Amino acid sequence: MTLDQIITGIDIREAKSEYSRLRKIANKRLARLGVSEFAESRTYQNWKKGFAPLKSITTEKQLYKALSEVDRFLGLKTGTVSGARAAQKAFIESMHERGYNFITKKNAAEFGEFMREVKKHKDYKGRDSEQLVDLYKTAKDKRIDPQSLAQNYETWFKHEKTFEQQPRSNSVISFDDFIEGADAREGRK
Repeated sequence: MTLDQIITGIDIREAKSEYSRLRKIANKRLARLGVSEFAESRTYQNWKKGFAPLKSITTEKQLYKALSEVDRFLGLKTGTVSGARAAQKAFIESMHERGYNFITKKNAAEFGEFMREVKKHKDYKGRDSEQLVDLYKTAKDKRIDPQSLAQNYETWFKHEKTFEQQPRSNSVISFDDFIEGADAREGRK
């Protein structure tokens, strides 16, 4: 529902009543998401503050905007635990159809965060998604924290050949630690 549709469709009293009703539903869904395996999901993280009580909304414009926001949240498939599970299952199945069987329930959220973080970097341009999926798998295989690698994508980009040739770590390490170790092994420090 757009803000214009809300404003033209109902009066202020109805808007207050509808907001209170929808707010209660939305905040219950958020509470359930927050204690589920989807507490780290993008949907939960974006909305975890919940929706403000009606008494804190002081203007008509704020009310209609809040009503539009709560309606938008309630329209999300991933706004419920069952919807988030279904979306996760569909994502994993899609990855498996493409041959990426290493994406599982256990690492699907981590993989999604990795992809979002890498795509923030300017050096990401020119890389296709398949290369990034392979990079994630390589990081996991070498026991390098994928989020650390994603945050340091420009450094990886400069050390790509070194990265691929380095042995697997004995424990999970940050990408910075991996690069320091690679530099030391190659006598650059």
